Amino acid sequence: YKDLNSLFLFKWADGVWQYDITAGTFTQKKTTLPMNLTTASAFGFSSDGGSKNRIALVGDKIYFTYTEANVHQVQLWAYDIGDNAYVHIYTFGGGTFRSAPYLIERDGNLYIIGTTGGMVYGKIPIYKYNGTTMTQLHKISRATEGQFSVVGGVVKNSESIFFGLDDASSDFQIWQIDRNDALFSGITPPAAYAADIDLIAMSDV
Repeated sequence: YKDLNSLFLFKWADGVWQYDITAGTFTQKKTTLPMNLTTASAFGFSSDGGSKNRIALVGDKIYFTYTEANVHQVQLWAYDIGDNAYVHIYTFGGGTFRSAPYLIERDGNLYIIGTTGGMVYGKIPIYKYNGTTMTQLHKISRATEGQFSVVGGVVKNSESIFFGLDDASSDFQIWQIDRNDALFSGITPPAAYAADIDLIAMSDV
């Protein structure tokens, strides 16, 4: 968080800590997370390449999600840095997301991108939150009847957001959401990269 020259760390049973980079000191800001973790899992962190997109900073709020396994709902929350408070933003209905979605900021807006679709899970939804209103932008479907998924995380430049989509066949593509929130597909990487890809960054050059 550049305004305070700080890192914010979230810990399962220990709330939120702020690390002041200049002073080299830790301060505990919150002692708990906002939900009972016996009935929900936070963030969806894992060892795959998409883990970096399970949490996002927009303005002075850090956004993250909870997945409620018992009702298959995903809740979007934020930690407000200035107010030192948790804020419940939105609850997506059961079945909207199979697991924790990817989060990414662009132009002061939060984009929420589902990770899995298919015959069982349906289409992959993409939402946009502008700080006031939650809007569904798109639902991605594929011709395959099997499972398809967003892989390797999401990246952005000043114009677009990019993510990989794999339908477990030879049809791996990189998709794009442009500045006007239009959705495009068709960037096909070489076959050697189609089986295992991690999107790291996107340059404006």
